[in-house]
Amino acid sequence: MPIKSDNTAPKILIVEDEASIAMDLKDFLEDQGYNVCPVAYSYDQAVNFLADEKPDVVLLDIALKGRESGLDVARVITEKHKIVRNLTYQ
Repeated sequence: MPIKSDNTAPKILIVEDEASIAMDLKDFLEDQGYNVCPVAYSYDQAVNFLADEKPDVVLLDIALKGRESGLDVARVITEKHKIVRNLTYQ
């Protein structure tokens, strides 16, 4: 059951380096009525969007390509932002 899209819906940041997966997630969440930030495809984008967008929820790929991984993004989240609940899946 979709939620009503408004300012009370959680703001979600997707951090995913595979564009097709990221866009599928974004489309699904928006169809359900969630507020979705621009997708972050890298560590640098994720860190910038965390500061600028101030999301309530982060869906995070921990195996990002590049020098910094999703685990590095998770460290930034726990050290600098008030997003404290972690859910993981494989």
